[in-house]
Amino acid sequence: MQDHILTEEQKLEQDLEKIQARKAELAEERQRAADAERTKQLGVHANLVQDAQNLRAEAAQAPDEKTKLLLLTQAADIQAEANRLAVELGLMKPDELEEKPGFSIPEKAKPFIWLGSIAALLTYLYVKFFGLKDAIDLNNTKVDPFSQVRPYGLDSIQKLTFEKFTLGIDAVSVFILLGVFAPVLLWYFLPFGSKINFQTEFKNELTPWQRIIVSVLLVLGLFLLVGLSHSVKA
Repeated sequence: MQDHILTEEQKLEQDLEKIQARKAELAEERQRAADAERTKQLGVHANLVQDAQNLRAEAAQAPDEKTKLLLLTQAADIQAEANRLAVELGLMKPDELEEKPGFSIPEKAKPFIWLGSIAALLTYLYVKFFGLKDAIDLNNTKVDPFSQVRPYGLDSIQKLTFEKFTLGIDAVSVFILLGVFAPVLLWYFLPFGSKINFQTEFKNELTPWQRIIVSVLLVLGLFLLVGLSHSVKA
């Protein structure tokens, strides 16, 4: 009877060992399947990211604004799916996808800020011009005649202030003349939110070489304007 019990216990132990061995095999199979699935999902994520990059690159070369917007929308959708998958795979944290609020200027307010900045700069230069005159006159009362500086003279820093004030007035005058004789061109160059303007077409419609040519011509024109400003007299 005792031998029978020992034999049954040994059989149970063997069965238990087989069960444990089988459980270990199943765990390994599960891990291999999980690793294979993760590798597959990583590949899907990499493909989504690459597709989004390709669409954005294609959008940069799009011939028109409508096509560009369509491609960018598709890229955003694919990137959102890639980000969702990245969170599931542990590549990103959910809070990394949240857009952090930042300071932004409304598009409609930008032209007025631009014009206000120009007006403030011109006002500052105008006041500074006469302020420097008063400072020169005051300094002349404290030094000998040979060390005095003549107001409105070429040897005074007041000359530089007047040049920049004149430069600003000339630039504003150009836009005023455009508004009188060619208002269409004025609205084309000013950033007042029109869909067809110099800013949007420069970024979206011109080829890289065309942008370089336009940029060089604008910079040369500005250099010429700055150079001519030195010929003015206070």
